[in-house]
Amino acid sequence: MVTLSQIKQIIESDEVRKYKEGLWVETESIKGQPSQLIRYSIEQNNAAFHNEALAIANQVISLSGKIKSDAKDKYKEMVLTALYNVSCNHLISPKLKMSISRAKGAYGQGKSPYSYRVTVNSLDRLIDLGFIEEDTKGFYDHKRKEGKNTRYIATSLLVGVMVKSNLKMKHFSVPVSHEIVVRDEKKEKLEGVHIPEEMYQSLKKINSILCNSEILLDLPDRLANKFFFGDHTYVDLLINKQYARIFSGNLDSGGRFYRPWWQRISKELRSYIVINGNATVELDYKNMHPYICSKRRGADYDESKDVYMLEGVSISDELGLPSYLHNREFRRAVKVTINALLNSPYGRIKTQSEFKDVVLSTVTNGVGVYKDYLGVTSYKEYIEQVDCLWIEFVELIRREFSHISDLFNDSEGLRLQKEDSDIAEEVMLHFSDKGIPCLCIHDSFIVEEQYAEELKQVMEDKHTKVIGFPPLGITKES
Repeated sequence: MVTLSQIKQIIESDEVRKYKEGLWVETESIKGQPSQLIRYSIEQNNAAFHNEALAIANQVISLSGKIKSDAKDKYKEMVLTALYNVSCNHLISPKLKMSISRAKGAYGQGKSPYSYRVTVNSLDRLIDLGFIEEDTKGFYDHKRKEGKNTRYIATSLLVGVMVKSNLKMKHFSVPVSHEIVVRDEKKEKLEGVHIPEEMYQSLKKINSILCNSEILLDLPDRLANKFFFGDHTYVDLLINKQYARIFSGNLDSGGRFYRPWWQRISKELRSYIVINGNATVELDYKNMHPYICSKRRGADYDESKDVYMLEGVSISDELGLPSYLHNREFRRAVKVTINALLNSPYGRIKTQSEFKDVVLSTVTNGVGVYKDYLGVTSYKEYIEQVDCLWIEFVELIRREFSHISDLFNDSEGLRLQKEDSDIAEEVMLHFSDKGIPCLCIHDSFIVEEQYAEELKQVMEDKHTKVIGFPPLGITKES
């Protein structure tokens, strides 16, 4: 399932607000602050539904009494926003609700593009006309200073309009963007950096294909209930389909592709991605960065092994942890730690959450477990001990990867990221030129199953072209 930190990152992000042409995209806040609407322009993609929505907006205006002429446009935009949102939700799942605050304090002083009166009157008139209905009433707990917004769903009348207009998910879109950013050490945007026009055009071509494709999740009920119908809904997760390319310091450092929703969900959920109604496959470069570094060092590399498993050493024994914690439990932690060491120019890196998750999993029987294994008697002491274990874990990684340890804390990872991002660009452009969407998660790629063999060959070819030698292997994510 999506972790709380991932959800928080998604919900609190500002990316989509940067789009121009009157778009306003926000989502519900983790902190119970005013929920926000998602505004999509579908005028060009489905004129029939857009015209129906305009007709409904005019009905709302006529039922709202005397309205100043300059306020009519606000009412129209608010009604379109609500109709687009609730319709988009329904297409993803009839159970997915549109969340909007009815609290006066949520409006004014730039908090919303629509006033409280315009928002509430528009919603109430849409209810009166039978196009939406209130599913869950909102509340606010003044004592705890938190609450939930009112939730709305589409009625059968609005669903009928959607069916009549043949409304599809692909009709909801945002303008094709091609944002390329160079950041300094504080992650602030560097101004005045010349970015080649060819780089912009390549990104725009990739994003254009993605924007015109239907990329969704086809989840079983056990996952859908967690993903869609929990306390926090975020439709923009399934709409934000465009990449931005982010460099660090200059155009020779970093440059990876970020921001689409599929980069922010777990590997398990990615296996349920469908593209244009078709099942997909995800292929990954095996041990990409360690292999490249080792190969360039001329070091021996056993191609049959998974280097992230640290075969030949017991991590739990080294750290004094329960023996039931096998190395496979630490695999993800090993991988992110190596990448952190390669990426960080500093000697110390913070305790990675993947490591904490594994170690904290030993707390299955309360104080007894961590008292037995770590000699502490409180949870606070346990957390402190985890940070101490982290230092030992990092030293273990340095020892096991001594043949490339001189590259640690030397920003080598950013140079490697530039290379793997160039590979990613080449792979995605190959398919974009054919009108085929290809999703990138840095060193892995997702395409429709029918293109699996082609993807494997392209990944091998582009790796050889950019790096100078073939990859260790291409593996299928499962």
